[in-house]
Amino acid sequence: MSSRPDQLHKQLARLQNGFALTGLLCNGTVLAVKKPGKTSKAPRTVYQWTRKVKQKTVTVSLTKDQYEAFQAAVTRQRQLRERIRQMQQL
Repeated sequence: MSSRPDQLHKQLARLQNGFALTGLLCNGTVLAVKKPGKTSKAPRTVYQWTRKVKQKTVTVSLTKDQYEAFQAAVTRQRQLRERIRQMQQL
């Protein structure tokens, strides 16, 4: 039977493994929005990154490649926040 401190150390070690995240971390939200085409009837996709800066919402247009990179960065940021939250609850 393991003691409570041993269990906490194991849980902490498991959560610390998540800090090996590599790459950009980024706050905000990335969106792929379908909009009607200007000259054709086919819809076009507009990529955006939205975040708060000094209590104001800032939106930046992205290319598809930038959208994919920022989407991964936002996901890593959220995963990191979740791991920190879990560690604080130990």
